Amino acid sequence: MVSLEECAYQHGLLMLPSREFHSKIKLSLLILHSVMNVITDVMILCLPIRFVVRLQMKTARKLQVLGAFGLGGM
Repeated sequence: MVSLEECAYQHGLLMLPSREFHSKIKLSLLILHSVMNVITDVMILCLPIRFVVRLQMKTARKLQVLGAFGLGGM
């Protein structure tokens, strides 16, 4: 991932944004990256649910299997 500071350069009349603007952008990118990480983690943890529910076993056993998959997310 390329940071904004690597892309920013001064050429002719082009003015660079202030440091505060860069820090706000970095913070927003950090938050965006963190949110996307959480969303993809939850999606990956939810993948086996549909398949486990279809298994032919008792509900208590299904919950145990789902719990084992859930422990993988810790």
